[in-house]
Amino acid sequence: MNRRFVYGALIISAVLGVVAAWWFFASGRQPGKEVQKGQAPAPSTALTSPASLAASGTSPYDEKLAREGIQAIFEGLKKGGWQEHPPAQKYLGDAVASRDKGKILRAFHEAIYSSNIWKMNEAIPALKTFLNNPDPFVRYSAGEALLTVGDQSGYPALLALVQASDPIEGIGQDVRIQAAQTLAKFRKAEAAQAIYDLYQETNAGGLIEALTTLEASQVKPLIGVRGFFAESASMKYYVLNGVQKFIPQMTSAFQESPKPEVKVAAAWALASMTNNQNAFDYLVQTAQPAINAQAGAAGLPAKGGNREAFAAGYDALKYLGSIQTPQSKQTLETALDSQIPTVVQVATVNLIFNQGGSEKANRVVAQALSDGTKNMLGVDLALNLAAQINDPQVQVAGQKFAQQEGTGLWQLYTVERKDWPIYNWIDNYVVKLNR
Repeated sequence: MNRRFVYGALIISAVLGVVAAWWFFASGRQPGKEVQKGQAPAPSTALTSPASLAASGTSPYDEKLAREGIQAIFEGLKKGGWQEHPPAQKYLGDAVASRDKGKILRAFHEAIYSSNIWKMNEAIPALKTFLNNPDPFVRYSAGEALLTVGDQSGYPALLALVQASDPIEGIGQDVRIQAAQTLAKFRKAEAAQAIYDLYQETNAGGLIEALTTLEASQVKPLIGVRGFFAESASMKYYVLNGVQKFIPQMTSAFQESPKPEVKVAAAWALASMTNNQNAFDYLVQTAQPAINAQAGAAGLPAKGGNREAFAAGYDALKYLGSIQTPQSKQTLETALDSQIPTVVQVATVNLIFNQGGSEKANRVVAQALSDGTKNMLGVDLALNLAAQINDPQVQVAGQKFAQQEGTGLWQLYTVERKDWPIYNWIDNYVVKLNR
């Protein structure tokens, strides 16, 4: 039998059972004695006062049967998959008391993402109570969760962890470095000096990436000292930090590298830093196989296509997203008609956030919400974008989505999570955020 049907039947039975039990107590029924027609039931204090049960004439035996019946209903619900959940404060406290880092991490994650259990007005105050916990891993988990939901009270706790003098054991990584990376993810530029000081102590490569994300002035000398690396990740460092001294090496990489990912990254670096038209034209040309690819199973490029050319084209499109020129925008808007969802997603996000907006991109978002069969963005991205766009057609489509979908997702993304920063997801779609 269908599990959803069974679960639904159990819920209906539970509701009816609870109502019946309440009526039983409230009506003051006695064995063998019915309420006479036209006679109002006795006022109900039965569920809170044993004395009122006795006064109403309900026997201890009847009360016992009713309570056992209610208990049996809840046991049946549990067998059907229903689970009782404690308040967020207790749930987090139990995880912290276990001292199990994996359990702590899961609990703090669930506290903010399990919206069907805890709302933000319950989860956020609960999270804040752990910012001064003796365990630094707990403080990190609370601070990270708070920044995720857009509450800035998590910042001081994470900054203090970055500034800690001794390594802090986490899950496979020093918690100080995790805290630094989290601050960079949420673009906390005021933490740059503390992150730089931690790099000086640890020499951890991940901290250079964090400083680069913040476009911190401290990182430029570090990159210069390291020398040139013909790698796509290094090109990003050079562009974001304006390292002009490596332009000759980037030019050579663009002209000579046999690796498509390096060639494309070098073209982006040159187009961004020197307005090199040949490099820019190369990006536009290289993006075409991704834009024009035929879709196969699950929205992936069809078998038989040139996967290497598609991968390079996808990267080129992403790079073009950060270059604000009319031709970049035109190429991205052309990509909105692609058959490949990932191509449409990158184009849409970059048009909205890096290219000053796009009416055509807004239509893609609206269509994704109003017609699920034509949703190239996926529900999560479409709702995240809709929450950021002040466009009447998107709002109308959102209301239509809310009526058709019926589980409250529109309310969740546009009201409950309205303060959640775009940094939770946007770096999956952009190389560099211009806004």
